[in-house]
Amino acid sequence: MGLPEDSRSGAATKAKAAGGTATVRRLKMEVREVQLGELDLRWSGLRLCSPETEAWLAGSVEQEGLRESLVASSGVEAGKLVLVDGFKRLRVLQALGWEQVPVRVLTADTAACLAAMLALNRARRGLRDIEEGWLVKSLCRGCGLKQQEAGELLGRHKSWVCRRLKLVEHLDEWVQDEIRLGLLAASTAREIVRLPRGNQLGAAHAVREHGLSSRQAARLVTALVGATPDAVQALLADPLRYVTGGREDAPSEPQPDPRLTAGGNRIRERLYWLERDAKRMVDVCNGHAVGPLPDEDAVLLLPVLLRTVRECERAVRTLRRVIQENGGVDERRTGETDVRGAAAAQPGGIAAGDQPCDGAEPADRPQLAAGGPEATGGGGLGIAAGAAAVPDAEGLEAGCA
Repeated sequence: MGLPEDSRSGAATKAKAAGGTATVRRLKMEVREVQLGELDLRWSGLRLCSPETEAWLAGSVEQEGLRESLVASSGVEAGKLVLVDGFKRLRVLQALGWEQVPVRVLTADTAACLAAMLALNRARRGLRDIEEGWLVKSLCRGCGLKQQEAGELLGRHKSWVCRRLKLVEHLDEWVQDEIRLGLLAASTAREIVRLPRGNQLGAAHAVREHGLSSRQAARLVTALVGATPDAVQALLADPLRYVTGGREDAPSEPQPDPRLTAGGNRIRERLYWLERDAKRMVDVCNGHAVGPLPDEDAVLLLPVLLRTVRECERAVRTLRRVIQENGGVDERRTGETDVRGAAAAQPGGIAAGDQPCDGAEPADRPQLAAGGPEATGGGGLGIAAGAAAVPDAEGLEAGCA
């Protein structure tokens, strides 16, 4: 039996849609051929982006065609065809150049459509917790349903509705936007929401920038709860030092940025690992893993250091050339610090060897300053004299071969 189109009250919604999935099965749908541009995407913000899933869908559509029609409703607003299910499929079809697509059209109102969105995904992997929270918020705040009514509409207990509503209403909006874009894993929402709203941004930024897994994010939040301001600052600055639980709990790969191309994401991933390794090297040199090195160790390590510096210089020049030649990016317009200026501002920076992107070799290779903290590694590394005695990296490498 179909649902009434014009009812908006909570009581009528309960009567017409109680039973969740069973209600969706009773909805009458007709299949139409619809232009993609005609679909209203007002509810796209209730669903998460998933580049991996969309890449898989693109391959499936190219090989087998569209196996499941999109679902839309003509009963939400007169003259509008509002998409209810198939947001990822729609993006894939648009990318593949489709103009027309078969759509199953129902005539349900807003509340019934939101219930259908949940029910239609139960047969698949289902919605994530935060997606369910966005849907519940739309029902309770947008449609004016009470939590008990929303639970009956969705075929869920009132306590489930309360938990989902609390998840999204207590979570900072910026964090939710990061999750929508796929920049933060959806599983981190449950952890970050345990913090006061004023502390959620810092935790989310640390999770994203350091590529923490869900388990590590949970440990970080647990450590942050009740921590002193100094402890909070230390935890957020280097969370991997405190939350890594061993080799089996190694940091996850950085999440792809859906705004970047495949090539851009590969560069971003390499920069992520390079930055993290550089930070770990600073920790090692500052005495977290090793003490003062004897002179014989310094002599053997110096050629490796010079080779590494040379490759870092080459990587920086190449990356600057790639970025500046593609679109003429103005660094001042991006709001980012100039690479050379940033390197010069950091201890042990490589700005001394950095050159404009003209392919020229650096005139002077960076040397370790005598008596400086980088030269001693926090414990008298003793290689400044050795650096002065070596004309260049190639000569030293040949002598040590």
